[in-house]
Amino acid sequence: MTRSGPTGFTLNRRQAVGVGLLGALLGIGLLGPLVCPPPALDLVNDLASPAVVGGLGRGEGGVDVVASLIYGARGALVVGLAVATFATAIAVLLALVAALGSPTQQRLVDRAVDVTLAFPSLLLAAALSALLAPSLLGVVVVLTVSSWAGPTRFLAGVMAAVVVRDHVQSARALGASTMRVAVVHVLPLVAPAIFIQLSQIFAGAIVAEAGLAFLGLTALPLTPPLYASWGGLLDDGVAVLFAAPHLWWPPALALLLVSTAAQLVSPET
Repeated sequence: MTRSGPTGFTLNRRQAVGVGLLGALLGIGLLGPLVCPPPALDLVNDLASPAVVGGLGRGEGGVDVVASLIYGARGALVVGLAVATFATAIAVLLALVAALGSPTQQRLVDRAVDVTLAFPSLLLAAALSALLAPSLLGVVVVLTVSSWAGPTRFLAGVMAAVVVRDHVQSARALGASTMRVAVVHVLPLVAPAIFIQLSQIFAGAIVAEAGLAFLGLTALPLTPPLYASWGGLLDDGVAVLFAAPHLWWPPALALLLVSTAAQLVSPET
């Protein structure tokens, strides 16, 4: 079933599947650590295959691959939610400025978006990560800075279509403040679009963090409460690709599902 919001923005089954995949990740990240002990060393079973120890086998130091994936989901959840929250807030604020602000403010937002989008997001994130010490805060800052521009441009277009509607123009003509117009007349109509952008940023941040960790540019602290990073797990698996082929595909599959969810959630063009 297809639902259309007041802006003509469509939420369809394809996007529902994507949101469902991301919801499954949320569940694993939140509930998995409650029933699974954290990764621990077991040197006797170093790089043991699933045929020997069951499950998905063991990694370097005998660490259980299943436990690493579950706690990696927690790390992905923390990064994804933090980046999605901050980047979406920036995008909504700047999109409102572009839709309701003066021509000068609109041009400033457009130029800021153009400059940011001129750099590939991964290269921008890599350059910024070189300036910050490896930490959870550094990862969130780097990915937030490289994630806000695209959603800003999309939301600005959606809001521009709402601002020209009769009820919004009437409210502005009657002297409603810009804040009231934004909160009462614009944001409720673009809420579905904001939710979709938030979901897409969430998935994109998880994949981007894994990419940076895989390249060795930055990494989440492998200490409580995070313990593991999917990108780091993938890097470890590739390093012993032939000696322990069971290590690379679980994190690769997890990232593939998240990347697929991001594509499913993305608005149709």
